Amino acid sequence: MGGEQPGKALRIAVARPLWKTFLYEAGGYEGIPLQIGQRVRVPFGSGEALGFFLGWEERPKGVALKPIEAVLEDAPALTEEIYALVCFAAKHYRAPLGEALKAALPPGLNVAKPAPAQGALARRRKVQPLPEVGEVSARPTQLSGEQEEVLHTLLGGLEKAGGPEGYQAYLLHGATGSGKTEVYLRLVERALERGLGALVLVPEIALTPQLAGRFWGRFGERVALLHSGMGDGERLFQFRALREGRATIALGVRSAIFAPLQNPGVFIVDEEHDNSFKQEEGLRYNARDLALRRGQSAKALVLLGSATPSLESLYNAETGKMRLLQMRQRIHNRPLPEIQLVDLRACLQPPPSPPPRPCRRRVYPLVKSPRGGMWKLLPSSPPLNPLPKFCRWRVYPLVKSPRGGMWKLLPSSPPLSPLPKFCRW
Repeated sequence: MGGEQPGKALRIAVARPLWKTFLYEAGGYEGIPLQIGQRVRVPFGSGEALGFFLGWEERPKGVALKPIEAVLEDAPALTEEIYALVCFAAKHYRAPLGEALKAALPPGLNVAKPAPAQGALARRRKVQPLPEVGEVSARPTQLSGEQEEVLHTLLGGLEKAGGPEGYQAYLLHGATGSGKTEVYLRLVERALERGLGALVLVPEIALTPQLAGRFWGRFGERVALLHSGMGDGERLFQFRALREGRATIALGVRSAIFAPLQNPGVFIVDEEHDNSFKQEEGLRYNARDLALRRGQSAKALVLLGSATPSLESLYNAETGKMRLLQMRQRIHNRPLPEIQLVDLRACLQPPPSPPPRPCRRRVYPLVKSPRGGMWKLLPSSPPLNPLPKFCRWRVYPLVKSPRGGMWKLLPSSPPLSPLPKFCRW
């Protein structure tokens, strides 16, 4: 792919939010064969930018082209499979190709600089400690009946991986605690025996160490972790381990969908209903949907697992786009947690207000003439009997202290209404 084309121009996708691509000349790299997707540094505007080689084109006549400044790698960091996936994602999710290719790369490769050497990278990498795996990594001696049935179906689909009917999509609807993780482990184990790679996606970084402990305890250094909580050097180290085939299992969050697996055969999306598989910045994508697309392109098995599948996946299973597998019972028939229905409307009711304190003051109506300035104290007994509605006097509460002859005008807005019936003004 690519190669050397003397006398032609290079089509470059710049890692900027621009829809168009640009032509450059090879300059001092005329004799170096380039491959599609290879990283280069190009002059752009008043500075420089990261670019990706897309191919050779006829050089336009009468147009002066800028030469590329540097070729940043000997071979593309992205495999042909990942390059095709990124091109599909850029077109499907309406994103500039240069930005999409940059989003698929780990730190250290998404800049316009040569990547650090592997030896220096290994010395400064910060390894994330894995949790104590203990007994969770031990292989169960016996599976439940539902686990056996589901695993038998999945292994049958795995046997077709790589062939004309290799693409098989399954939706595993398993109750919480039904043993879905053990099914994942045994499916990946069989894939490795056949020389195939495996990608396992989880929705959150917090779940990654827990699942990584089980995978690491079962498969050791063949597991590569990929998530944003790791150091930049460690992420690049793990990315290269997958690219070079030293690791054959990629485990991570949504960005791990672009992991450069060699000969992938299994794609697993755990908790497939979770919205955190959707990337909301830059290249916006749904990692679950891209896993289905990648499995279709690689003729591999795709397994979506959840205790509460999304409506889209249930509909796809109902219409025959994927096969529904179910595991209703928990391991050792453990009971499900007790569920109580709570009427939240009762919880939202305000607490009852305390009864009003008895008022020891007598309130009398004080009326003001609508014609201005004249106040009258109405002889009322008992105080504040209603007045007829047609009375145009404004009434204000006047309070007399029970301890003596002190009167107080209370602020009220609007004035008391209606007025007492005995209003004769």
